Amino acid sequence: MISITAFALILTFIALAWSDLEIRRVDAKNAQEMDFAGRNAVWQLTQETGRPANWDLAGVFNDTYPYSIGLADTPGELNRRKLQNLSFFNSSNYEELKSRLGIGKQDFYLQVQNLADNVTLYSTGIAAPAEKESSVFENFAVLDDEVVIVRVSVWK
Repeated sequence: MISITAFALILTFIALAWSDLEIRRVDAKNAQEMDFAGRNAVWQLTQETGRPANWDLAGVFNDTYPYSIGLADTPGELNRRKLQNLSFFNSSNYEELKSRLGIGKQDFYLQVQNLADNVTLYSTGIAAPAEKESSVFENFAVLDDEVVIVRVSVWK
């Protein structure tokens, strides 16, 4: 009887330890996915033009167009019209926008702030609730001859 009880306790301990390890593995995987998505998104937005490069002129945003979104005319130099269209598309196509940015299962919030006075010039997406863990990624760029910080927060 004692051996059965001891065996049951050992099995219970192993099951609890395994469960804890699985939870930690899933949390680490989610954090890694958020980091990759955020780094990729801030790079794509500040360094790439998008495909096609003039996606902002078409006035179309759906599940097949544009293929990718970039806010730059040249690497590091943002286009104001693309920023404005990104905000517009976010209001009607948030899920598609996430897909184009490679964010997928996570949610995101984008801010473009003037470096000189820290004023937010543009923002789009959904801000993370205070109780949610988020990863924040920043990149410097130029918008209308002013240095700006492009900040992407990714959260789940």
